Parts: sequence; C-alpha cells; structure tokens
Amino acid sequence: MPNELIEVFGRLHPAVLHMPFGLLAAVIAAEVWSAVRPSSRARDAAGPLLWLTVLAAAASVVSGITLAKEGTYAPEPVDLHRWLGIAAGALILCSALAHALAPRKVYLTALVLAALTLAPAGHFGGELTHGPGFLLEPLQRAGTNVPTSPRPAVDPETASSPGTDARTPSDTDDSPRPPQGAPALIGADSPGAAVVHAARIFETEIRPILASACVSCHTAGKRPKGRLALDTPEGIAAGGRSGPALIAGDAGMSEIVRRLRLPLEHRDHMPPRDKPQPTEDQIRSIEAWIDAGAAYHGMPDSPAPPRTEPESPPAPEPSSVGAAPARPTPDPAALAALASALVHTEALHAGSGLLRVDAAAVAGTFDDEAAARLLAPLLPCIDSLALARSRLTDRSAELLASMPRLTDLDLRGTAITTGGLAVLARSPSLRRLNLASTGLDDGAADVLAGMPALTHVYLWRSGVSPAAADRLRAARPSLVVDLGESDPPSQAPREAPSLAPVNTVCPVSGGPVDPAYLVVHGGRVIGFCCPKCPSAFWENPSAYVEKLR
Repeated sequence: MPNELIEVFGRLHPAVLHMPFGLLAAVIAAEVWSAVRPSSRARDAAGPLLWLTVLAAAASVVSGITLAKEGTYAPEPVDLHRWLGIAAGALILCSALAHALAPRKVYLTALVLAALTLAPAGHFGGELTHGPGFLLEPLQRAGTNVPTSPRPAVDPETASSPGTDARTPSDTDDSPRPPQGAPALIGADSPGAAVVHAARIFETEIRPILASACVSCHTAGKRPKGRLALDTPEGIAAGGRSGPALIAGDAGMSEIVRRLRLPLEHRDHMPPRDKPQPTEDQIRSIEAWIDAGAAYHGMPDSPAPPRTEPESPPAPEPSSVGAAPARPTPDPAALAALASALVHTEALHAGSGLLRVDAAAVAGTFDDEAAARLLAPLLPCIDSLALARSRLTDRSAELLASMPRLTDLDLRGTAITTGGLAVLARSPSLRRLNLASTGLDDGAADVLAGMPALTHVYLWRSGVSPAAADRLRAARPSLVVDLGESDPPSQAPREAPSLAPVNTVCPVSGGPVDPAYLVVHGGRVIGFCCPKCPSAFWENPSAYVEKLR
C-alpha cells in the first residue's frame, strides 16, 4: 500500500505544478504595483505569497521527481525538465530568504532569476506531455501548409460496410486503390509489382497522413515521444519504446493501428485528443498499406502495376492463405451481465467484434468465480483485459490462456505466481503483459522467454530480479522488459574494462603511482603520482612513454 500511495502522490504533479507559476506571478504583480503606487500595501503581501510559492514549488518538484521514476517518459527530456524545476525551486527559496534577510536589490535579482528559470521548466514540461515543438507547432504547420482535419463522427454501420466509398486525400492520384476492407493492392499481379505499388501508396498517401497527424511529436531530430520516429521509413521500421510500430502484412496486430483505433478518451490513444485526428478513411489506408506488406521503396526492375481496377473485387475464398478469421459476435446477454456487475466494456473499434474489458471498479471483489462466470461467454471477443488489483489467482490462468484474441492483459497487484504464468504462457496471441506488484520469482523469466507473441512485459516489484530480467532480455532481444528502470538496458551489462595502470612508477616524477591519477594513452592505462604530472605528460607524451615501468 505505501508504494501505491507514493505513485498517487507522484501523479498529483500535473495538479500542483501550476501553483508556483500563479503564486510567483502574484508576487511579481505585487512588486510592480508597489513600484507604481508606493503608497499601496501591495508590497506587504509579497512575503507571505513568496513562502506559499516555496511550499507549492517544493510539492511540485518532489511529486515530479516521484512521477519520473515510473519511467513513462524518455530520460533526456525528463532530466532537463527535472533540473530546471529543481533550480527554479531553489531560486524561489532564495527569493523568499532574500526578501526577509537581504538587501532589496539581492531579493529582486533572485526573483527575476526564479521567473526566468521557471518559464523554461514549464515549457519543457509541456513538451513532455504534448510532444516536442508543441508551442510553435501551429506556426510550423501553417508554414508547411500541412492539411489537418478533426476526426469526423463515423456511423458504426457505414464505417464497416464493405460497400462504403472511402476516399483519402490522394483521390486525385490516378493510382489504383485497394478496395474497401481488402488487405491486398489492386493490380499487383506479381510480388515485385506489389512492392512498387505499396511504395507509391506510402509516398502519396501514408507519408502525408503521418506528417499531418504524427510527425509533430515523432520526429527523429526532436527526441521523439516514446522514442518512435515516424518521419522516415528507417524510424518507422526501428519502432520505439513500445516495440515495433507495425507488423508488415498484419494491420490487426500492429501497434500503430491499435493506438489509432483506441477510443479518443483512452490514455493510449494516438494522436492525443488535443491534436488533429486522422479520418476514418485515412486509418483504413494505413491498414491496407500494412496488410499489403508496408513497403517503403519500390523495386526498380519490376514493372509498375496496371492502372485499371476490376469493376468489383473478387470475394476471398474460405481456404485462401492469410484470410482473416471470422469476426466474433459478442453475446448481448454476456455484455449485460458484465454491465450489471459494474465491469466496464467497450468495442475495440467499430465493426470489429472485439472488446476491451476493465474490472477496475470492482477489483476488490472480482475473483476467480466472477471471472469464470462473466468472462467465459466472451472468450473469442476479448482483445484487452484489465484485471489489476483484482482477487484473481492462478486458478484463472487456464481461462485467460483460452482467449484466442487476447493481446493485452493487466494483472498488476494480483496473486498470480510463476506457476500460473506457466499456464498463461499457452496464450497464442498475448503481446502485452503487466505483472507489476505480483508474487513471481526468477523462474518467470524462463516462462516469459517461451511466449513467442509477447512484445512487452512489465515486471516492477514482481519478484523478478534484475539478473533474471537481463537473462530474459538476452534470450529475447526484441522483447521490451520493463523492470521499472528509467532507461532499461537493451542487453545484459558487459564487464567493465580493467583500469589497472600498466606502470607502478610515475613516468614524470619517478614516484610511486597513485591509482587516483590515471590517463589512457595508446590503449594503455598510465598512472601518475599526483594531479600535476598528467598535465606534464600530455605536453610531450612520447618522451614519457619510454620511461614506463
């Protein structure tokens, strides 16, 4: 419980961080008014306001440092924001002390410095939340003339209707377009032609969509949010903190599509709700491009595909390779039972038949019996399942493993053990698994290594040691293993090189070597007797190298 309370305190940071700004502005306003109207009592209010600002700044700094330890932000911008915030807090404290103890000129200098430091601290905090370049993004967007459009209201029936005419911003291009809902490109009569066509689709349709909706936060040169750059093919292929951005040939399992299809109010929805949203047609274009192989560059020796579309696309044969499985249909009675039990459900996206289920509201009473009674009728329909802090035990592992479309599972704070995890490992589609604050042991690393579909696993305070986590990373290099570090290593740490000097006598003075004074020259570590001798050595290294012994 104390750890959870600390997390809650850290998450108060967005609520308290504005208080120092407002209070410091009030202090400055009081000082300005007292300068304009010396007879006013405004200056008397500056002292109490300053000490309130100190308290607010302290709460903001401490809660911000606590929030940063959750590791949800990239380390470099967090470090810059943190140190500016600490510096601003220190200067605000100095201003309060100077107001009470020092000459007025010293006080006013400290006050101005505090304001000048607090402003960039707030700016970089805003970039952490809204993405790099947030402040000037409207000007940049106007300068580049990138079209933006809010997400329109989409009728769920027409959105999934195969006969709906869906057009994208590139309808003026005479290139053939994939039919609605088809995961193949029209006219691609050979693999080479398909690649050329998919590459043209990327340049004429996909890249402009990403530029308008994603690139402001995901640009390689701007410390991209989530370490994911979407402005170049190389950045897209490299993926980010959450793993691969897409899986070529499978839009349904691609992270970028999952984020785009999340409800607008969901915390993981991308782009953020205050950003321009891609239209339904644009999202479908991205899905069709991924399903067709997500090609970026054409094959120069391959002929371009013909520019004529068949009048109607042939219906896929049931036995065709790669045919998508039939859409599940949730049982209305089962949905009603979940609603009656106060378990939240929502559609993954319109027409998919897939569900997101969250038992947070009843976590304290949601046990194995409730899971079997409420979830079993919906096994084929559940894509995302949040059971954090529920009373589930290993008894429910078999039920969870039998969900054929389950990709995201949150078991934080449950009684799941390594034994239950071994049963859960049979899940054929599980990609994201949160096991924070559980009772695992180091054997869980071997179980997780054997889950081929898994791309992300969260193991904060789970009982899995750092050594076991490193072993898991070595066994599954593509698996993102988050143990709660601010910047988890991509592989097991290597043994540090030896820093033992090659000599025992200082080549400059002839005295014994002190290990505190070492330099590296020509691939060798050379020791000296005092801090002055290395400077003499660097003036003429060749003269002293011969004296090494």
